[in-house]
Amino acid sequence: MNWVDQINEELKRNGHISNEKEQWKRHSIYKVPSRVSDLNKKAFRPHAVSFGPYHYGEESLKAMEEHKHRALLHFLKRCKKPIEFLFQRMEQVVEELRDSYKPLDPIWTQDTPRFLQVMIVDGCFMLEILRANECVPDDYADNDPVFGEHGKLYVMPHIKRDMLMLENQLPMKVLHILSEVETDTTQEDDELLNEKIINFLNPRNPLIRSIGKCVHVLDVYRKSLIQQGPSHRTRKPKPKNRNLLWFGLERGENIRSARELHEAGVRFNKSKTQSLRDVSFDRGVLKLPPIVVDDTTEYMLLNLIAFERLHVGAGNEVTSYVFFMDTIIDNEVDVTLLQQKGILTNGLGSDKDVAKLFNSLSKDITVDHQGVLDEVKMSMRYYCKKPWNKWRANLTQTYFRNPWAIVSLIAAIFLFALTIKERKAKEEARKQKEAIEAAQRSRRIDAAEAQLKAEQQMQENLLAGRGLVFYRLLEAVPYQGSGDKIKLPPTCFTDLSDQGALDKGPMYFQLSLVHEEGSSGTKGTDEEKQGTTHSGVLEFTADEGSVALPPHVWNNLFSEGNAKSPLVEVRYVWLPKGTYAKLQPERVGFSDLPNHKAILETSLRQHATLSQGDILTVNYGELAYKLRVLELKPSSSISVLETDIEVDIVDPGTSSEKTDQHVLIPVEFGMSQIGTVDEGKFVYYKFSIDNGTWEKISTGSSSIEVKLESETDGGDTDLFISRHPLIFPTRHQHEWSSHDIGSKTLILSSKDKNLSAGTYSIGLYGFKGMTKYKISVMIQDNFDQKLGQQTSSSMSSMEMDTEQCRNCKHYIPTRTIALHEAYCSRHNIVCQHVGCGVVLRIEESKNHVHCDRCGQAFQQVELEKHMKVFHEPLHCPCGIILEKEQMVEHQASVCPLRLISCRFCGDMVQAGSSAMDARDRLRGLSEHESICGSRTAPCDSCGRSVMLKDMDIHQIAVHQKG
Repeated sequence: MNWVDQINEELKRNGHISNEKEQWKRHSIYKVPSRVSDLNKKAFRPHAVSFGPYHYGEESLKAMEEHKHRALLHFLKRCKKPIEFLFQRMEQVVEELRDSYKPLDPIWTQDTPRFLQVMIVDGCFMLEILRANECVPDDYADNDPVFGEHGKLYVMPHIKRDMLMLENQLPMKVLHILSEVETDTTQEDDELLNEKIINFLNPRNPLIRSIGKCVHVLDVYRKSLIQQGPSHRTRKPKPKNRNLLWFGLERGENIRSARELHEAGVRFNKSKTQSLRDVSFDRGVLKLPPIVVDDTTEYMLLNLIAFERLHVGAGNEVTSYVFFMDTIIDNEVDVTLLQQKGILTNGLGSDKDVAKLFNSLSKDITVDHQGVLDEVKMSMRYYCKKPWNKWRANLTQTYFRNPWAIVSLIAAIFLFALTIKERKAKEEARKQKEAIEAAQRSRRIDAAEAQLKAEQQMQENLLAGRGLVFYRLLEAVPYQGSGDKIKLPPTCFTDLSDQGALDKGPMYFQLSLVHEEGSSGTKGTDEEKQGTTHSGVLEFTADEGSVALPPHVWNNLFSEGNAKSPLVEVRYVWLPKGTYAKLQPERVGFSDLPNHKAILETSLRQHATLSQGDILTVNYGELAYKLRVLELKPSSSISVLETDIEVDIVDPGTSSEKTDQHVLIPVEFGMSQIGTVDEGKFVYYKFSIDNGTWEKISTGSSSIEVKLESETDGGDTDLFISRHPLIFPTRHQHEWSSHDIGSKTLILSSKDKNLSAGTYSIGLYGFKGMTKYKISVMIQDNFDQKLGQQTSSSMSSMEMDTEQCRNCKHYIPTRTIALHEAYCSRHNIVCQHVGCGVVLRIEESKNHVHCDRCGQAFQQVELEKHMKVFHEPLHCPCGIILEKEQMVEHQASVCPLRLISCRFCGDMVQAGSSAMDARDRLRGLSEHESICGSRTAPCDSCGRSVMLKDMDIHQIAVHQKG
């Protein structure tokens, strides 16, 4: 393949640019480039222990592998889980773990067990270290060299250093999975794990707020260093010519050193927090966070800078801080000044070493010129340019060194302050008096507004309930039920019955979610309708103080994941009977259901109300369709009891699911469809046989040919056909099927008892790999009968002059029998399998085999698929185990869990066991049909209410119809 073809192939394989975006988001652990590590190679390599694949197996780190193994054994013994369970949990996310490393040696991508071993062993060791930091574990010996007191003093400082190496990281997903296994939970607790890590790495700077999800330990440590922003706001300068100021900044004009800033009048103070972002400058005061500089500072800051440099989206707060400190520290004099102000604590030795450290850290780094620290630099630069600030600093440092002058100045300032204080006290007294009077007026106004609001609320309640007022705040609890009917406590029944609610017909309730700031109210705007729905009542058996909600009400009331405080306001309301409803399915395919409006009507029988904006779930067999209520008449909330409603079902929006495989694609006679199907997936098509076409098929003059042409390059398909109401044929539920390798054809003719006019579904199943195919449905004319008759008549004239070949058993003309038998015995062979007798060429006989189970003959390449499809044991949900052909017959006619179309409601329901009533069993009714047919409906002829299952007998016996 030349270079041009290679580029074109890569373009096809890479797909959309969004795949690139997702790919870069998955990386979080990086190899430090040589251009960065060459500055200080020791700062990026672990010295005591390796975490992850980058430094695994290095000779200097092998001494710790023994202790890692011990930690794994202790972890497994304590959590009482087998190592196979940990391996399975990690194997589920192995691709995500591999993608965290950039780059990753091919040896780790090819050897998955070895990669997962490193993840599990290193993760268990890290968790044991964090556990030992909190207290000496009771499952380790007192004299343990790592997890005992000796280890805390001599070993853990080196482990702590290595845990902050960028190349020595584990994905946080590993620690989360191991923590879940240890605590036997299924929910990740980010903050608890983050807190344990910070308590080990930096106990002097604990977490004071949530830092959210992190990608690894170094990321947790970095976010703890910058968890707070500036505690004091930096005032932006307001120069007369702002363009000149920014021009000076863009030209690279730098700020001065700490000594020069001090001489220019800038004062240094400690910030309130230790956050590296807590840097501010206001009115001549530069506030910096306190920092301890010791032997660990250099490698810690270098790894943080490297992480911000390599990880897209990490930010550059640490890099900006280091660059800022390098700017104000030129030599040991600057370090001494910052030490005097409590900003720096020197743990290295000499102040010169500290200055050299910060000057070396900022080599070859890039900073953001739009950050907070640049505003600080700009303000400091502008402050130092003001002449008054220079004069004031010179005055302070030159003339205030005389004690007598200082005493005189203090006395004058004291007298001036007394005067100002007296004037200020009078002003404060006046303002306090005005504030008290304003507060009293505000309280009187608020009391009047509250009383008026209460009166208006009472009037609204009386109007909504037609003179009946019922209102409760109850705790919502879910229960498994259908429809929208809720369960209320018995005391609610007493209150409602005392007010005569039972005499007013069906009871309806408005349910509103109570937010943290108070009741949701009933103001009627679209924004406030969120978290509000309506329901009927099923019974009054709920626990006191709670209301039981079925899934329909719960899902419409609570948004996903929003049930922290499930308080619900339950209010009695009156609802008008509905006349019109417009519904929109959230996905395509609902209109393909046979008699879908009847299915919708059956689902609505379980509901008492509908509210605009609600999601209505309609079940059809194992499929569930969600329909959004777009419009209702005569109001936005209606009653659906004892009323006829006109229903419009509009097409799904453009944002509906397009990849759902439960979608029927129409295919016309004589036209073909082209597509691809993945392994284990279905693609569905449908075609219809109208009455005219069926007349031609029923006479035998035509037949339906369903032809599937597929590429056999590593893939294979199966073909299934079913007749509606089974709209989605499966491997076990269908009426016609073909499992041939490669292209396949099904001929549907009048000889098939299940064939008639109607709609049929075609299911293409990806048996192996991804397969490209072309499917077509054709109407074929039959001429076989006439041709067969002519052949038989011509043969009959030769029967008198033929003789049977002793090898192939065919009848051969007598005059050539000797020549034929000589040729046939040399080139042909007869299959000796019982019941076969097929004559084969000798070279073809090698590929001719018979199934040991059923005896059918196949080519050698077809046998493997035959055994997997027809003889692999299949498990039915009802508990029985059968082979394919028996399973198809079982699920079509015997299985109690098979889906049938109810003759009364039209739903696809489980057949269940036999009907309880003997007469219903004689009629062939299933358990569901026996119950469903017990509903009554008025007779079209006499108007009497008759059970649906007795309607045909009634029509014959009473009206002599049928």
